[in-house]
Amino acid sequence: TEKVWPLREKRDESMEWSESEWRDGTEKAILEKQLTTNKDIYIFALENGCLPKHAREAIKNLIDKNILPKQKLNISYDSFSQATSQLIRLN
Repeated sequence: TEKVWPLREKRDESMEWSESEWRDGTEKAILEKQLTTNKDIYIFALENGCLPKHAREAIKNLIDKNILPKQKLNISYDSFSQATSQLIRLN
């Protein structure tokens, strides 16, 4: 499979991502197991010019569509700073 992390490699650095493009790319990276922890998602968001809240929305969207099991992932600077990371659980 084609690696989508980071997404910005495919685009000019000055181009803006639409929210749906970013969410779709994030969801694809999660489902293809390119992003496997909350820290991966946090870094992915920042490297691609998005806020952690957009990453949380992508996770919520996958849970709402029953693609991922219900889970609580902490995606923030505080959780990034912790020694341990949380694995993303897949169905």
